[in-house]
Amino acid sequence: MAPPLINIMNRRFGKLLVRKYFRQKTKWLCLCDCGVEIYVTSGNLREGKTKSCGCLQPHHGHAPRNGKTSPTYVSWYCMIQRCTNKNLVQFDDYGGRGIAVCARWKDFRNFLADMGDRPAGKSLDRFPNNDGNYEPNNCRWATSSEQNKNRRKLKGKEP
Repeated sequence: MAPPLINIMNRRFGKLLVRKYFRQKTKWLCLCDCGVEIYVTSGNLREGKTKSCGCLQPHHGHAPRNGKTSPTYVSWYCMIQRCTNKNLVQFDDYGGRGIAVCARWKDFRNFLADMGDRPAGKSLDRFPNNDGNYEPNNCRWATSSEQNKNRRKLKGKEP
């Protein structure tokens, strides 16, 4: 026997306002402050597991869909990892030699606002200063050919 239903109609949980109960789905229809409607179970609402439609996540609109994350989000995430994750093989070539991500770009939404969606066939490139930080005035979306022309010269090695 199912436990009795606790009426949470018109209650607020984070950014969600509970609007209607659907017995067939055993879920509540909630309206997020950003305007999106989603179905959520009572338990997830009451236990604080669901607080929004997903817009509280830093990658709003670029979250995994059908098992794939957007190319723009992947570029941003990899940039952050190269500069901050000491366990990453590439760290020595980025964060390990002092290359950082500007404070503004630590929030994906700001990165997206400044750079826009990643065009097909391009990736993130620090240009014009390949030794500079990841910041709005020093980055572009570039082709492989453009990136190859912008490589740093390694001491004692041919390019």
